Amino acid sequence: MRKLIAIGLTALSPILMFANFNNWPANNENYTYQSSLENDSTAIVHSDCPLLKRNCSGKIKWADGTIYVGDFKFGKPHGEGKITYSNGEFYKGEFVRGYPEGLGIMEYNDRSFYEGEWSNGIKEGEGIYTFPGGHEYTGEFENDVMNGFGKIKLMTGEIYEGDWKNGLADGNGKFTRKDGSRFIGKSENGTRNGEGLIVWESGDTLMGNWEDGIMVEEATYVFADGTQMISFWENGELQNDLTYIDSQGNELMGSLELVSHITTQTDSKFLASASEKLPLVFYGFAMEFHAMQNYDLAEKHLDMAYLIDSPANDTPYREMVVQLTANINSERVNKILGKGNVLFRF
Repeated sequence: MRKLIAIGLTALSPILMFANFNNWPANNENYTYQSSLENDSTAIVHSDCPLLKRNCSGKIKWADGTIYVGDFKFGKPHGEGKITYSNGEFYKGEFVRGYPEGLGIMEYNDRSFYEGEWSNGIKEGEGIYTFPGGHEYTGEFENDVMNGFGKIKLMTGEIYEGDWKNGLADGNGKFTRKDGSRFIGKSENGTRNGEGLIVWESGDTLMGNWEDGIMVEEATYVFADGTQMISFWENGELQNDLTYIDSQGNELMGSLELVSHITTQTDSKFLASASEKLPLVFYGFAMEFHAMQNYDLAEKHLDMAYLIDSPANDTPYREMVVQLTANINSERVNKILGKGNVLFRF
């Protein structure tokens, strides 16, 4: 199994981390191990190995075109072999009493495949599943779905690593975004739930609470220099009041409305003290609205982050803002065209 995992990791380059696996193969009966091996004997059109023969190697063919080649025991696949179904899908690996058991690989006709451990014809143990779009999961399986600890790398380069339950992120985990920031926290049924922490490469952090993937109550930025910015959320809506705590512990009150007039409000103590922090603050707000697929509000806050952040500051935020704006535009187009299954939202 160590060799199997090593092979999978070399192929890797992953809301929190929250997956919507409606297209997961285990949820589709067409992907479950087909019971051709248990068909009535009248469906068999050819067999090299009769039921009474203890050990045998050969070929068996069913009326629907399914073919098995390999080891047999008392007429059933047992040992090493390969079964190819009439639709082109195949399983190659170990069999016990007619079912995949042990190590094996299953390739589906949508070009997805699973390589790993099996038990009684279903995925059980450790393995690697590659989605049709190229996303790759490496980790534990139970009852044919992702259960336990695992890591998934999306084609976007984003990575989630943590606990899974019934094919969804559930428990503790870490999601690394394209911009290098990380969400560390809890999920339930595929969405963020409970306390969590977003950490940027700059050392700045955002502490918050989520319910069903939506930020609620107080959210606090703690910046690398020890200063803080506190915002408030209700049912996924950002409230108007902001509180900045400077390095001396002074609390300065501001508002979204005030910041929106930053070009004319030059005498504000809040803006004078907090202005360097505001680009990241609004970028973080935009990320939350993006996760909720509220693209209009996401773009509004990205515009604010871009406006506030002077090129002279030489911060990484402008590049991050440009990249997230491009991602939103791409998702808008894909949504119109009905493309782009989104596995993670945060």
